[in-house]
Amino acid sequence: MSSEKKQPRWLLLGAFLLLAAVCLTVGFLGGRHTQSPAAPAVTDAGTPPVPAASSQETSRLIQDIQTLNDTLPAENLMSLSRKELEQLRDSGAPGMPIGASAAALAAETYAGTMALDSITWDVEPELDEFPAHYEVELHHLEMGDFDYTVDAYTGEVLTGTADILTLFAPSGVSSPYVDGEPAAGAPVSGGFIGEKQAQAIALDHAGVKESAAAFCHVWLEYDNGRPVYYEVEFAADDRKYEYEIGLTDGAVLKSEQEAYHHSQTGGPQDGLIGETAAKAAAFTHAGIRESDITGFQLELDRKDGVYEIDFHCGGVKYEYEIGASNGAIRKAEQEGQPAPAPAVQRQDIGAEAAKQAALDHAGVSAGNVWFEQCELDEEDGLWLYEIEFQAGRTEYEYEIDAATGAVLKAEWDH
Repeated sequence: MSSEKKQPRWLLLGAFLLLAAVCLTVGFLGGRHTQSPAAPAVTDAGTPPVPAASSQETSRLIQDIQTLNDTLPAENLMSLSRKELEQLRDSGAPGMPIGASAAALAAETYAGTMALDSITWDVEPELDEFPAHYEVELHHLEMGDFDYTVDAYTGEVLTGTADILTLFAPSGVSSPYVDGEPAAGAPVSGGFIGEKQAQAIALDHAGVKESAAAFCHVWLEYDNGRPVYYEVEFAADDRKYEYEIGLTDGAVLKSEQEAYHHSQTGGPQDGLIGETAAKAAAFTHAGIRESDITGFQLELDRKDGVYEIDFHCGGVKYEYEIGASNGAIRKAEQEGQPAPAPAVQRQDIGAEAAKQAALDHAGVSAGNVWFEQCELDEEDGLWLYEIEFQAGRTEYEYEIDAATGAVLKAEWDH
């Protein structure tokens, strides 16, 4: 048989091999697995199937790292983020980092906040710096932000505040929290003199009666997540006063004053709606009651024809500009996030129950996972827990209904 007659067979074989290569490529690219809230497929061990292949970029990074240090197991490297892998490679791969989750756990343990479900955190790897470390920020709605530096290889906390709950505890009380909730008779500001007393000290020092102050703002001033003093501001007799008052002893740390020309408030008799109507317009728009606000301030800007109104309520700062002649909302801004409603008012199963619901759905036990996040959030009027955790080489993301414990979202990735 001549070579010309054999040629179609070779073409057919080549086409077959090309088709097989395409099928293998599609199978490789389909390695990522995302699951809907329906019950997941499970292996004999009771856990969702783990994808067999990682991305090519991650595989290349791991190969580069093992070339530098062949003692680092690939399965351990797979648990690191791509940013960690890149920094580890660039630093010469001197050892196996503890990972972001372990760094956050070390910071929380050092801070003494493991009992609080209301703590959230962010972790930033700095493996290519000296010393290699993780930067961890712990956040609490009332206490603020606390920063920690954790050694990337030993887990030692290099910088940060230990036992932060004791900063807010009254005398003789080790912590103002019990099982993550404020203890009876132990307010967050316990051990400090309190905003009311700080205000009274500042007014007395200035020789101003509270009834004579045009406005008065009091708040805790923080430095690197730690309260340092009370800030007090008020105005009286065409003077504006600013004070810094000691947290525990009430000492006057700073006292300043300057000229302050408070505009006339105006009223219906001169074509303006008046303060009462301006306040009502702002409170109605914000959907809050006057009895719930703090730090109220109102000024009439005759040049722009508006009442400028500032106040605080539930952890949120409000700023309004109300039309002086017609009560129209010219400006409405909010800064901060309102505190979640108490659990007794919205049927909250609690963070631990939400975590367990996610673990049960994933088919893993609590002793085999690192929790990276468990945060209560509100979406379109529905309260839910956003939960992230890692088990082995698999990362899980869940949304759990805070009222019923139902699984609203379930995803995992290898």
